[in-house]
Amino acid sequence: VSDDNETVREDIKITVSYNIGTPIFTYSIVDEADIDSITPLGAINAGGDHIFPTDHMYFYMTSTNTDHNIYALCAVKITNTQYNPGASEYTVHIKYSDNFSYYIGHMASLEQDIIDGITGENSGAFPVQAGHKLGISTGNLQPEMGAKNTELTLDFINPSKYSDLTRWC
Repeated sequence: VSDDNETVREDIKITVSYNIGTPIFTYSIVDEADIDSITPLGAINAGGDHIFPTDHMYFYMTSTNTDHNIYALCAVKITNTQYNPGASEYTVHIKYSDNFSYYIGHMASLEQDIIDGITGENSGAFPVQAGHKLGISTGNLQPEMGAKNTELTLDFINPSKYSDLTRWC
């Protein structure tokens, strides 16, 4: 028994090493009351168009008739944004540390401060806090989120069949 009355097993050794400063998501991607269901990481045939296990999650909203705010999950830096004109949607790329990043996709619009920040003097490193509104999803644009940890390599099934990006998800 240790000094703080916790049981200690001498025959078990656990080593934990995080150089990324363990990301802790302190805020939900959307208002929790708006979430109807979530398709988790690794789902096969998610949305009917993935033949490999997905490297991102889908958030299905309770209503497709209203706008849903999209938020930063923790204090991060926005590294870039992308616009897909064919689908009329945005993706925000977010960096937590040198080794951990995530993105949020299927957004109908971005907040003006995100647009200004990513193109201004903070281009490539626009800081936001947890809960900062990034934009909205609306209609059939159900938000998705993927994460990448380059300190973690997943050698499952046959890694050569997956993109380099997927191997760290």
